[in-house]
Amino acid sequence: MIPRGSQPACLYGLAKVHKKGNQVRPVLSTPWSAYHKVAVCVAEWLLLFLECKVNSPTKTVCDKLKTVTLEADAIMISFDMSSLYTNVPVMEAILLCTNKLYNMPADQRPPVDWETFIMLTKVASSEVV
Repeated sequence: MIPRGSQPACLYGLAKVHKKGNQVRPVLSTPWSAYHKVAVCVAEWLLLFLECKVNSPTKTVCDKLKTVTLEADAIMISFDMSSLYTNVPVMEAILLCTNKLYNMPADQRPPVDWETFIMLTKVASSEVV
């Protein structure tokens, strides 16, 4: 995980064209930064949990929805999320993941100790500068 030839993370904004008021969603792009390899490594460790496997292509989701049959009186609801990721308590989420991961059998745990895992997760998720 030693960074070589890394570049600073790039901060830019994406316009929320579907929202009123010209809102901008900040995006911090970290590929090629010193944080990227740490984040990739932490993400691989977290993939042991089914809850962390949420990256589905739109086509996959659409294909699954085509097989869903609703009752005639059923109502489908879609919720608009506002600031979903900025409202997640990061340290609480890190501790929950750490507890779950380190309660697994020893051969399935990351090859680092508890404190190092917490430090790497914080670096990958909230201490990017």
